[in-house]
Amino acid sequence: MAMLNASRHMLGRYAAPRAARHDCVLIYINNLWELSDAYGQDFYRAAFEAMQERLSRHGVQRRSVTLAGEYICVDFQDAKPPGRGYDDLLAEHIKASLSYEPVVQGRHSVYLEVLVAFADRNAPSFDKLVKARPVAPGAVAPPDPQDQENRRRAYRADMSLAGDFLHALGAGRIALAFQPVLSVYGAKPVLYYECLLRRLAAPGGGEAVSCADDVGALERLRMVDRLDRSVLWAAIQILKSNKAIHLGCNVSALSMQHDSWWRLLFAQLWRDPGLARRLTLEITETSAVPHVDEAVNLIHSLHLYGCKIAIDDMGAGYSTLDFVAKSRPDVVKIDQSFLSGPGGRPRSPELLRKLVRLCADYSPCVVVEGVETEDDLKAVISSGANAAQGLFLGKPSVMADWLRAPALVRDAFGPGHPSTSG
Repeated sequence: MAMLNASRHMLGRYAAPRAARHDCVLIYINNLWELSDAYGQDFYRAAFEAMQERLSRHGVQRRSVTLAGEYICVDFQDAKPPGRGYDDLLAEHIKASLSYEPVVQGRHSVYLEVLVAFADRNAPSFDKLVKARPVAPGAVAPPDPQDQENRRRAYRADMSLAGDFLHALGAGRIALAFQPVLSVYGAKPVLYYECLLRRLAAPGGGEAVSCADDVGALERLRMVDRLDRSVLWAAIQILKSNKAIHLGCNVSALSMQHDSWWRLLFAQLWRDPGLARRLTLEITETSAVPHVDEAVNLIHSLHLYGCKIAIDDMGAGYSTLDFVAKSRPDVVKIDQSFLSGPGGRPRSPELLRKLVRLCADYSPCVVVEGVETEDDLKAVISSGANAAQGLFLGKPSVMADWLRAPALVRDAFGPGHPSTSG
């Protein structure tokens, strides 16, 4: 994780400002260290050759693609450099073209996670950037050989899960299921429907199963932003077609960093403020927020565009009251573990009431998750919470009343995706 943050911030610090002239694109393979460690040192050349070939499909000559330190540099040469308003779109096209397909080396099939920034070769900061070297994990202390092998096996297992999931995504077998978040007071029965991921047995239909293990693998691989943008844009398409529906979308804490895809989303929200007011982003903190101040700044931007923010699974994972206090979300969702413990045994009602009161100091709406029985619902009402969610109140369904067919999620890195068609 340290390597990810160091790489991203070096690009942000030394790359050309968005309004400045830039004559090249710098590309950093953010998971190269892990890929080389898990699959062998020869993987670097395989990745570089794959990137050259993919860029050539978009008219970039191979001689324009060179190595600059640990970065891959693409010169614009005589082409017109990108300008303001266009660079974000170009950055997304570059990421998509390099990351959409796996890199195949022997029997291994793996995906790249790349960072893209624009730069000026003549700027003094350019040399600082290409000479900077992020510290690789395990470089401080000699690693234990058994720990190394366990890490490699875990990484390869996660990459296998992720590859299978991304294949299903491209094949039209990943859909959204919708579960209602309900007010316990009845003034507005359905606050919104949370979008949950389901894998379909066949393209467009069939049995639907949870994608929780796949999402976990993508988070551990730090590739979850690809999924987050795919789901968000799928929800936007639904909101465009269903003007009375309010939706909630999960966004990993790892994705809460300013990036080109967020700015493209902001442009969409600015064009349709009515849509933005019907969208709630649920920040899932199964991973720690990389940079709290940057995440809070992004949340404030989303608020300005009209979106609501929810903090998911409060009391579990990495969620903290400090982050809730700084972000001031519209909704706090208390994890189901505060409603029932191991074996389904009820928790202390007083513990739930105290947490609800504490969360209510920072958010106007407190939701309790995991309501599976009538007794659970009574406990939620007694706690003073505003709303509840769970199987007792409504099961996730891929065929909501307001849909004609399952809402399939399109890969945001796939060709012709609406996020990059503007």
